[in-house]
Amino acid sequence: MHGSEIEYIPKRLPPRPENSVSLDKIYVCLYNHDATTTEDSHELEFQCGDLLYIINTDGPNFYVGFKYEIRPSTDKTPRIGLAFKDYITPVFEKI
Repeated sequence: MHGSEIEYIPKRLPPRPENSVSLDKIYVCLYNHDATTTEDSHELEFQCGDLLYIINTDGPNFYVGFKYEIRPSTDKTPRIGLAFKDYITPVFEKI
């Protein structure tokens, strides 16, 4: 291919897979957080820099979500729990 040639660019984006990720639901943890109790706590434990996938933002103080892994392991289901909303922030912002 010569430097002046243009590569083929599709005219429209391919359809999104049904199980695709919504980027506006990915949050990053700003602080470390240990759950208040280890046994039946509904709170998620996370470290600063961990990614969470938030599925519900209706709560006044807590959001509902799970730890987000870019390459999730197929042998385990993510634990859904609460994350204190002041400890996390969206990774991406609409412009």
